[in-house]
Amino acid sequence: MFKSLNHSVFALSVSMAVSSASSLLAEQSQADACFAARDTACLKELFSDIVSNPTPEKSRAIYLLGQLQEETGEFSAAQDTYMMSIGFGGGDEPQQALLDLFNAQPQVFTDPSSCLQIKSEACFSAIIDQVPSESAVDAQFLLGSLLVSSENENADPVRGVRFLEAAAEGGNETAPCLLHETYQTSVDGLAANYDKSIQFGLQCKFVDPFPNLDEEHFEEYEDQDGHRAFALGETGWSFFSEGVANPEVAARLALEFCNTSPHRRSGTDDCRLINIDGTWVDNPEVPALSAFSGGVDGLITMAARDAYQDDYSGRSDRRVFVQSQNGSWGWKSAGSSDTTIDELTEQALSRCNSSWRNRLDYPCEVINVNGDWVE
Repeated sequence: MFKSLNHSVFALSVSMAVSSASSLLAEQSQADACFAARDTACLKELFSDIVSNPTPEKSRAIYLLGQLQEETGEFSAAQDTYMMSIGFGGGDEPQQALLDLFNAQPQVFTDPSSCLQIKSEACFSAIIDQVPSESAVDAQFLLGSLLVSSENENADPVRGVRFLEAAAEGGNETAPCLLHETYQTSVDGLAANYDKSIQFGLQCKFVDPFPNLDEEHFEEYEDQDGHRAFALGETGWSFFSEGVANPEVAARLALEFCNTSPHRRSGTDDCRLINIDGTWVDNPEVPALSAFSGGVDGLITMAARDAYQDDYSGRSDRRVFVQSQNGSWGWKSAGSSDTTIDELTEQALSRCNSSWRNRLDYPCEVINVNGDWVE
């Protein structure tokens, strides 16, 4: 009994397969007949239910409709029809037809998605070179995406990011996201660039590289003069240095002041440098603060240098200039009084050491007396 049942099921399966094959052959034969008769209505009827019941033969019927449209000079309609056939799995025929159509009628191609289907840079370029438009920006994005793709055998990431950056500048919202990813690693002549990766990551609404960053505080930092650096703690506290004479000292000061913040939660929640002089950095190592090196170049802040050159150096009375490795500084002069150098030194050091910067525990020291540098 079971043997008989199995034979029946097998026979039914074979019958259904043969029936299905016959149906598909009939569809293909009918599509060919419609095409031979140049009957566009017949072809449209064949694939009218392709959304709910797709078959390769119905996709081919769409392709054949495109052929008829091209024959009658309906080039824009043919382009759309070939794209439809490709979208429903039409295979190589509609794709080749689309490429041939571009080669013959390039002016018809105004939609960059068609260029993507045929992977034609000439097609993208024709749209990009037109009057600036949303289509041109989209073409820049799609061409850039194609050129940076590791799956593209003709990939050229260096040129690809140029198109993506142009698209991002033109307002394409997805280009910054792809640039953020592309700049994270070195590939095929394109060097990794942390600064650009973070820069575009911040532009991409899908990426937030620093979720705890106080944007207002960072904007304030961006407006500062001189060398500057920004350090960020894990839970959002931050500190920036500004007006410093060189970037290395600016970075060290930002890091040390951030790590000594009263808002720091524990000894394990370290700050890290994220920006130096407007460039995003990946927590680089910076040298420790060093002792005074002598001369104007040894003054840590630009304010100290200005005060020395504009006010202090030109005086003829008794005077003392002091500075700390933490950037604190000050000076005192006797003027017309009989204040001694020792008294001036005590006053200058007292004021300098009372600065909020003293939390770094770098005491102020005398570095100049009466215009002579102290070694």
